[in-house]
Amino acid sequence: MVGDISRFTTASITDLQKKALGHGLKGLLLSYLLSSRHEQEVSDAKGKMDVVDQNLASIEKEYTTTKDKLSKEIEDVKASQKSEVDKLKKEYEDKLVKIKESYADTEKKHKENVAAQGELISTLTKERDEALSGLEVLKQDKSSSESLRKRGGFTKILSLPMMILSSSMSNLLTSLT
Repeated sequence: MVGDISRFTTASITDLQKKALGHGLKGLLLSYLLSSRHEQEVSDAKGKMDVVDQNLASIEKEYTTTKDKLSKEIEDVKASQKSEVDKLKKEYEDKLVKIKESYADTEKKHKENVAAQGELISTLTKERDEALSGLEVLKQDKSSSESLRKRGGFTKILSLPMMILSSSMSNLLTSLT
């Protein structure tokens, strides 16, 4: 039957009708089997799509949960870091204020010390100048008394005040050095 049409030319109409009807039933049965198979494949594909949709929904839910959790953790870490930075900044500023106060106190003490040293220097310089001028006067008195002594006069009277003045001058010079 396959490929040979000449067989059908000699067959009667009733035989051809029977054969057509038989082939029609077979075609109908094949069409039913084909559509049934097609429905089964569509149903299987739909089931697989449902599983994929469920898996996708589960993955999206897990992703959203993880994203929310990580976002909260990131915000917590940022807040923690900000509070730590603020704390360190406050500590730094407090230390800086203390250092500035200490520096100001030290600078004030040094200025006071410099002023006191300056006053001491001027006082000592004044005393030294007075001592030197007194020494000059004593030298002149000594040279006058020596000239008097050579002449034979006031040696005993002038020698006592001269010794007292000389010892006080040497004490003053010792204290200056």
